[in-house]
Amino acid sequence: METDSESELAGISSDEILYLMKELHDTTKKRSVLLTLKSTLSECSDDTIQKCLVNDSTFWNDVFHGPTDLLYDEEVAAAINYLVSRATSLALRKQDRNQLENFCLTLSSTLMSAELLSTCLASEIEPAEFKSPVLEMITNYLACLLKLDNISNATSTTLISGTCLKLKENGFLRSVSALVDAGDGQHIHNLVRNKLAPTLLELHNRLASRTAGNYPGPVGATLSKLMDSFFRLDVFALEKFLSVNEEFRDFSKLTLLNTIDLVTFFQNSNLSFKKKFTERLLFEDDAFPIVLALTLISNELHNFYVSKSTENKSNEDLVTQCILHHDILIFASMNKLLELWVASRAQDAEDLRSLLDLLNIALFESEQSLGSTQISMKTCLQNLKILSYSDLRKLQVNKIRNSHYRSWDKQVSQFDAMLSNQVSEFVCHQRLLQLRKGAWVYSENPLDNNVKHPKVYFVVLSDNQMSLLAREYKNRSEESPTVQGNDITSGQDGSPSKSKTTMIPLKKIAQFQHWEVHAENRVPKDAKLINILNKTVYTEVQILDKDANRLLKFYLDTKEASYIWLDGLKLIASASTNKKFSLSKDTKSQIETLIDLRKNVQMIGLDDQSDLNLADIDSESEEQYYNLNHLQKISTNFHYE
Repeated sequence: METDSESELAGISSDEILYLMKELHDTTKKRSVLLTLKSTLSECSDDTIQKCLVNDSTFWNDVFHGPTDLLYDEEVAAAINYLVSRATSLALRKQDRNQLENFCLTLSSTLMSAELLSTCLASEIEPAEFKSPVLEMITNYLACLLKLDNISNATSTTLISGTCLKLKENGFLRSVSALVDAGDGQHIHNLVRNKLAPTLLELHNRLASRTAGNYPGPVGATLSKLMDSFFRLDVFALEKFLSVNEEFRDFSKLTLLNTIDLVTFFQNSNLSFKKKFTERLLFEDDAFPIVLALTLISNELHNFYVSKSTENKSNEDLVTQCILHHDILIFASMNKLLELWVASRAQDAEDLRSLLDLLNIALFESEQSLGSTQISMKTCLQNLKILSYSDLRKLQVNKIRNSHYRSWDKQVSQFDAMLSNQVSEFVCHQRLLQLRKGAWVYSENPLDNNVKHPKVYFVVLSDNQMSLLAREYKNRSEESPTVQGNDITSGQDGSPSKSKTTMIPLKKIAQFQHWEVHAENRVPKDAKLINILNKTVYTEVQILDKDANRLLKFYLDTKEASYIWLDGLKLIASASTNKKFSLSKDTKSQIETLIDLRKNVQMIGLDDQSDLNLADIDSESEEQYYNLNHLQKISTNFHYE
């Protein structure tokens, strides 16, 4: 009878272990045998465990199958986890391909088919201490698959693709995501984030790098059956479907990850999508290329996971969420892409790829476009629902524009200052023209109850643009007064007061004070009346000199008048006094909009971004292509009017 040397030292023989393993056949003794095995094997050497456990498929089948109530026994779960962990650690250390392959095949047919995966994790009754060993077992098994794939991918590829599909079908990933979302213990969260999710991502990397044609399997036949049951198309509809889904005729060029995502989608897709897709197929000319769409989305999502995982460690939680909710992202993305296809009236594969850019913005870039720095699964799915086709096109334009600005940032800093000055001068000129026409304003508060007929000013900018002229009248006239030199004369129907023309040199203006004037509210709070006076708002403007002496006071009756006269006077006075006066938000917004508009139009004429490789451009060529003179030439013959 063969015994391991170290086992003999411990007083434990291989025969004793094999006897305990055979006792597992008796389901009534299963619990006690598993607990005994755990305590016994903890004293055995690695060689003994490898000889007795690693390659015994019958033993593992007995471990994972039997009375279902034992699967929810915390001590039994811990014992099974110990057996799997000890065996997998040995399998990972050995470089024996045949042994590792047999062990992976054994766990694939036992552990992956056990009820343990599809029931215990989803249970709301079982504590986190029970669920944690199950996650550890799966993580260890997946690590064995990666090790086998590093040695030989002939068998491992089939096992990896089958395992990934099985984890989706039996609800394992869905249950794990629910555990993480519910916050069932920090240990589970760390295990999923630091071990399970990275391992799954690496398995997806392997599947994404291999085509179905080079690794044939039952996926093609499975997909064909699923498509038939999914759509139940007649001959005409099937012919039309195949005309826009050439990939469906031959899956050999798709990656294994694509085929798994296709199977998952066609197994679980909702009725709403089926209805919209079938209606499009039967009644519209431009059928939706569903296979190509699924393939492109599958690739984009995987590329996003990889890029985020290699960016920095702060993305670990995001990548974990995405991997666990991968199927949900697939379903939501397909629904959105079909919606965009209809809204944009897309026609071919080229249009579909263009729409894919919009989908990427909705999923992964809209938060940055809207000013946020964080991306989460929740916001990704929300954006897919709320952002329309037009919203996404606007975000796309902003993305392209911002990218263009970043590429030319160093070269256009002086150009920006020049544009700002030009636009400010343009707005100032527009206000100057309006001030030269003159306007009627109130010289007395029109809301003062003691003034029955408030007097008015006619205010106008002098011919030499150096002074503000104002003259008081009893009432407005239809014909504006005329200006001769620095004097305002009456029109034919004017009724001037005894006052003379007031001349205020712009260079004497040091300060503007202004505030809104409202009518006094005399209506009781509980009165069911409409107070019309309360809806009338005037702006009182006072112009002061450097000693705070009032040079002129008048009242403007509209918002537009305040933008023209108040902001206009500030702009003109700024040019005369070299002092900056604060403008209203509306005028600032107008200036910013004009700067943005002109900059956008002129940036279109710049060289393509592909020519911008600043690292390889010496100072002489940089001066030749990106100096200010080159940028200024773009604005030649550009006018607002």
